Amino acid sequence: MPSVSKAQQGLMGADLARLRQGQQTQTGMSEAQLADFAGTKTENLPEHKKPKHHHKKHHGRGAGGPGMVGAGRQPKPRGGTFY
Repeated sequence: MPSVSKAQQGLMGADLARLRQGQQTQTGMSEAQLADFAGTKTENLPEHKKPKHHHKKHHGRGAGGPGMVGAGRQPKPRGGTFY
């Protein structure tokens, strides 16, 4: 599987070097897997992978989401009896 960014390709190359020196690796991957990731050409790769796009419609809508603005715990009346 090819690397998705230059940062990932660099990490895998460093991890492959550690594995070949007999040291503990960060990823725990096999030498063949690391060689596959590290061997990716960096020509058209981005520096870092872009984060997934979040939709704004799911944020800032109150406690319960769409249609439930203001829903939630109701305050108890203060003073004497409950009813």
